[in-house]
Formats: sequence, structure tokens, C-alpha cells
Amino acid sequence: MTSVEFSALSKKFDALSEEQRMSLEKITYRYPYFQAAYALYLKTLKEQEKFNFDLILKKTSIISPDRSRLYQWIYDNQTSETTPQKPAEKPVPNSDDTIKKVVETIEETIEVDQSLEEKEIKEEITEEKPVATEVQKIPTNLSFLRWLEWSKSNTIEDFENLPPTSSFEDKIELIDTFIKNNPKIPPVSPNVPKQNLSKKIKFNKEELMTETLAKVYVKQQKFKKALLAYKILSLKYPEKNSFFADQIKAIKELQKK
Repeated sequence: MTSVEFSALSKKFDALSEEQRMSLEKITYRYPYFQAAYALYLKTLKEQEKFNFDLILKKTSIISPDRSRLYQWIYDNQTSETTPQKPAEKPVPNSDDTIKKVVETIEETIEVDQSLEEKEIKEEITEEKPVATEVQKIPTNLSFLRWLEWSKSNTIEDFENLPPTSSFEDKIELIDTFIKNNPKIPPVSPNVPKQNLSKKIKFNKEELMTETLAKVYVKQQKFKKALLAYKILSLKYPEKNSFFADQIKAIKELQKK
């Protein structure tokens, strides 16, 4: 709810309106020190006989600058409600005056809140100005390595003292010279003897031995290969010797069957 909507609600205030009570309750939750909203909300609770009237009365009395005026605002129509109505009886005096005073205080609080918000916005703008000037001083169009060197000190002087990098034209010249020279890898002459490199590579089958392969041997009933596999595994993984020993015993029992 904006300040304009709240001022319109205060001018068309109806203490028996459920919709206005709900909207005022939301305002008090959002702005817990808004005295004018609490005064209107308290009036709706009194007229609608809500259970939380006493609790809100304590909070409103704490934040109210004049409790006598708050009392007059809450109980100004109580005598007219309790006493029997007479046809020629005039309305209770000062009821319109109290409503006008409440409206005036609401408008004053709204103006004060708006002025405070404007001041806060101006202060934030003034605080952000020097940061913007610092951001403009940061050099742009840097390569990644030059940016890393600049980030170590974050000063423009160090950036200006950095050695110049090669320009785009220098890189183009380097590419042109490479194309002109046209370097090639010389072919191998046929007189060079050919060698079989596979013979020099020594392959050990034990390096590929795994537990899954040993289990496959057991399922295929290739017990000799399974025993050899678990012996190799016990050498590769000595921390699991007890487990592999039990597997070897189990395979030997299967061989006997």
C-alpha cells in the first residue's frame, strides 16, 4: 500500500470494515512503528470486538506521543453506543475534531517518511559517486596475462610500466613469414632400417589381473587359473591377504568335489 492509498483509506475510514482492518493489519506488520496505522487498526479492533485488542492497545500506547488523545480516539463514541438513542440527541462533540487530528497526524507522518526516503536516496547516490570514478579508471581491453599482472597491485602506474605486448600487425607479419618460408618435415629416407617397436615393449599379464577376472574363472570352473589369479592379487594387494586366502581355500574345496 502506497502513501496515497493510505491517506485515502484514512479519509474514508470505516471501523466496521473487515477489508480495511485486514489492510491495516498488513501495514502494522510491515511498519511496526507507524503510529497512525496502529491507531486506525486499534479502532477497528475495538469496534469489531477482536480478541487481540488488548495486545495491540499496549503496543499502540507505547509508540503514541499523546495517550490522552489516543484514549479519546478509541472511546469517543462509547457513550453514544451504550446509552439509548434519542431522536433529537446531537452527536457527541469533538468526534469530528479527533478524526481530523488523526488524519493530520497521518499526513504529517507520510510527509516525514517521504522526506527521509529522499534524504536516504541522495546519500546513497553521493556515496556511490566515488566508486563509479574508480571503476572508470580500471584499464580495459587487456589480455589475460596482462590482467593478472595488473590485478596484483591494482594501480594504474604499474599497468603503465608493464612491457608492451605484440600488436595485431606484428602477429600478422609473423604468420606471413611462416607462410613464405613454408617449412616442411623432411621425409624419411629408404635407407634407414625399420625397427619393430612392439618387441621392445614388455607386457606383463599379471598387471591386468583383477578380482572380477578371478571370479569369472571360478564361475567358469577354471580353478587353476582362479588360484593363480588370487595368488597374484595377494601379492598386488597385501592388505587383503586374509580375504584372498579364504578364497583360495574355498576354490581348493571346490576342486575336491
